[in-house]
Amino acid sequence: MLEKFKTYRSAILPVLLGVILAGLLLFFYVLPDGKLHVFIFDVGQGDGMMIITPHGKIVVIDGGPDSTILSKIGRVKPFLKTVDYVILTHPHADHEVGLIDVFKKYRVLNIITSGADVDTPEHQAFLQAVSNEKADTRFFTKGETINLDSVKLITFYPKDSFFGKIIENPNDASLVLKMFYGTFSVLFSGDIEEMARLKLLDGNFDLRSDLLKVSHHGSKTGLSKKLLEKIQADWAVISVGVKNLYGHPAAKTLELLANFSIPVLRTDNNGDVEFIVDNDGSYKIRTQK
Repeated sequence: MLEKFKTYRSAILPVLLGVILAGLLLFFYVLPDGKLHVFIFDVGQGDGMMIITPHGKIVVIDGGPDSTILSKIGRVKPFLKTVDYVILTHPHADHEVGLIDVFKKYRVLNIITSGADVDTPEHQAFLQAVSNEKADTRFFTKGETINLDSVKLITFYPKDSFFGKIIENPNDASLVLKMFYGTFSVLFSGDIEEMARLKLLDGNFDLRSDLLKVSHHGSKTGLSKKLLEKIQADWAVISVGVKNLYGHPAAKTLELLANFSIPVLRTDNNGDVEFIVDNDGSYKIRTQK
C-alpha cells in the first residue's frame, strides 16, 4: 500500500505543480503591467484599435468591418469582461460593424461618437446596439476629453456638433483625437479627407505626435505636406486590407511619408501593431501576423 501511495504521489506531484505554476502565470498575465499599450489591429480593410492604460483600463476605437476584432481583443485580454470606452470615429461600416459584436460580448461603460448619422443598415444596427447597451453615450466636439489614469484623449475635431446630421461625406465627420501619456502621443485621425484636414490645420492645435494613425487607410486624400509638417511623426501606421479593391494605400501617400522620412507600418504587411510605452515616454514596437 505504501509503495502504491509513493507511486501515486510521484505521479501526481508534477501535475499539481504544473497546475499551480500555470495559475500563477495566468494571474500575473491578466494583471496590468504598468505600461501603456496601443494596438492597431489587422482587421482587414477597416480600422480597429485598442488602448490599455497602465492600470488596465480599456478603450476600443473603431471595430472594423466584421467580428475579427473580437479575436484580436481576446488574444490580448482573454478574460476581459468590461470595456471602459468605445469610440466610433464615424459611421462607416468598415469602422462600426465590429463594434456591434463588442457590445454583444462585453459590458461597455461609455460610448463616444461624433453624432453624425447615415441612413445605412449597418449604422442603424449600430445605433440599435448602442441603445441596447445602455451605456453613457456622448457626442464629442473640439476640446472634450477622456481622462483614464495618466492617459488623456482630447478631441481636436469636429469644432461643431454633427449630432443628428445626415452627412454627405461621413469621413469628414470623423473624430480626430490626440492621446497623451507623459511625453508620448498618438494622433488618431479617423478617415478625414480634405475638408476636415483643412479645418484641423486652421485650428491652431499642437498636432505633434510620436505616432500617426494615417487617415482613411492611406488614401490619397488623407494626408498633405502641411499636415505632416505639423505632426512631425516618428512613426506612421496604416490600417489597410490585403490587396483591397481601393488600391490603398495610395502611392502619393506613401511618397509623402517617405519624403518626411517617417517609417511606415502597415497591417496588411505587418499584421497587428503594438506600441508598448513606459512612463518616461520610451517605447518599443511589436508586430504580429
